Amino acid sequence: TFGYAYAEHLLKNNLQPLHSGQVENDYQFLGAHITETHDIWHIITGCDTNILGEIQLEAFYVAQLHFSRFWLALLAKNLVKAAIYDIEVSTKYMDAITKGWLMGKQSLPLFGIEWNTLWSKSLENVRSDLNIIHSII
Repeated sequence: TFGYAYAEHLLKNNLQPLHSGQVENDYQFLGAHITETHDIWHIITGCDTNILGEIQLEAFYVAQLHFSRFWLALLAKNLVKAAIYDIEVSTKYMDAITKGWLMGKQSLPLFGIEWNTLWSKSLENVRSDLNIIHSII
């Protein structure tokens, strides 16, 4: 199930569910929701937790959250670091960006979903319902 995959992800990566503090305005709600669902988005998108998976997920965020400069800045930071310190990884980074961007553009919006209502559904069905397609490139 989706819930099992999420629990397994947390255990495998020695993580705890992320919880935000008090929310008093829309901006704080945005940050809180993204904080609380980050690992869920890893499961739904199939993005790994290594650097390439994080870059892929950052590109997915950029495609989904048009109003967020934060994720675009993270992508830019990773590209600048690659250009300065390790140009050999640039092709892998660009592939991850492309895959995440395309996946984010073609899938339904993930922001605001009540994930707790989906724990008992199969992961494949949740991905299918959200039009998450892994074999884009």
